[in-house]
Amino acid sequence: MAEITSREYAAGMDAEDKLSTYKKEFYLPDYLYYEANGLGPMSRRSEETLMRVSYRISSMNGAWTSLCGAITNT
Repeated sequence: MAEITSREYAAGMDAEDKLSTYKKEFYLPDYLYYEANGLGPMSRRSEETLMRVSYRISSMNGAWTSLCGAITNT
């Protein structure tokens, strides 16, 4: 068995990783990614949803901000 810190060990663990198919779902840098308190890298699906919702809000021609004002002023 390879040392736990070796590339061979890491490659073997990667080969056995049942969640590896989800890796392509995220924007991952080519370097080691450390994120202490964040949510981690954005997923491609999250970006698509954010863009879709942003477009819908922007296409409301100010109705969204009027609605927010009406809610907060009641």
